[in-house]
Amino acid sequence: SSSSSSSSGSSDKEEAPLCVKAVRRNSSGNSETIELRPHLLIGADGQSSMVRTTLQQWESEDGATSGGGRFALKESFSPAGGLRYKILRLPPNPVASTRPDSPPLLNPSFAILVGKALGAGSALRAMRLGLLPIRDPNASRTANLITKPDHKVWEVTGTEEMYDMLQRSMPQVRFRELVPPEVMAQFAASKGGRFPQPQLCEGLHYLVSLGDSQHDTEQQVISSQGDGPALDARTAASSSGATMPGTAGVLLIGDARASFPPDLGQGVNSALEDVDELAQVLEHTGDDLSKALPLYEKRRAPHIAALIQLMTFSYPWQYNQDPVQRFLWTINFAIRAFLSKALPAIFSPHSFMLVQVSNLSYKQVLDMTHATTQRLYALFGGLALGVAIVVGKGLKASAMGA
Repeated sequence: SSSSSSSSGSSDKEEAPLCVKAVRRNSSGNSETIELRPHLLIGADGQSSMVRTTLQQWESEDGATSGGGRFALKESFSPAGGLRYKILRLPPNPVASTRPDSPPLLNPSFAILVGKALGAGSALRAMRLGLLPIRDPNASRTANLITKPDHKVWEVTGTEEMYDMLQRSMPQVRFRELVPPEVMAQFAASKGGRFPQPQLCEGLHYLVSLGDSQHDTEQQVISSQGDGPALDARTAASSSGATMPGTAGVLLIGDARASFPPDLGQGVNSALEDVDELAQVLEHTGDDLSKALPLYEKRRAPHIAALIQLMTFSYPWQYNQDPVQRFLWTINFAIRAFLSKALPAIFSPHSFMLVQVSNLSYKQVLDMTHATTQRLYALFGGLALGVAIVVGKGLKASAMGA
């Protein structure tokens, strides 16, 4: 089903050129409609954003959809994209090891439970459970299982079978003591989720004015399935042609404008930066949306694009999906770490370390990483050339001696 509404009076148009309806439905068919008339609508509704989809529809009606449109998601490739994950609940501060007198895995600490391969091939590759730190010492811990989609663990749906597979992979862990049968049953039955490929849309904002005749009294309705909300957004046009105060804006932040695997732990951080940047441009422009939102996009878009690039190479091999690539990544990390300490004015640390420096933007991190890469090429190219010259001279001297 979809929602509808009548045209507003002229006074309402002056106050709110944008109308948003949220329709909540339940399984019995009942619904509740909430109507809002904001001057600024912030789309923070995640990777499958209905707000972004609506902007794509509006852009299509405007005829400005070359190259897929500003609000179409453009995907990059990461080796971590497509990996499957699910979460096993553990007790607070668990004593996981079967060894006597083993210390607990305290909630504020990071831990990895490493398993062994159950056979040949990626479908039986060694599993690992990652425990992220939790500040609350009394909270339950969560252990993240992340594998390739073809791993045999995804074929196991029974409680006893899951106990058996985890115990064979990680015999050092006391799964039957740590995890109650009902919790293991939930874990076995869970289909989990998948990491998205790094993706972003180029457009971060959309301005609507009272003089926008293209959207005069038109409606776009997006209906979700089941109990979820439906979004009904329309503009109310006017013959005045004024852009202020009758200007409304739509802004995308967080996963609504870009999504990626959790390799660098930057999802929440980048969304908070979005909010901080928005506050700054609103203050700078005196809350003039016609100036603030384009300025926001101009300032923020390069850093979001840089973050998406970083996600393709910074640390995508940490999930043990390819031990050879992980080993090569470790060598690269070690080289950059050593050279950045020996010659800090010339070489920078690995991007995985740089993103943790709070005063560096994502674009600065990307630029520093590329600069170091070019210098490494020059360094190793020079070394290879020097070795070739020395070897060539040695071979020439041997030939002359003979």
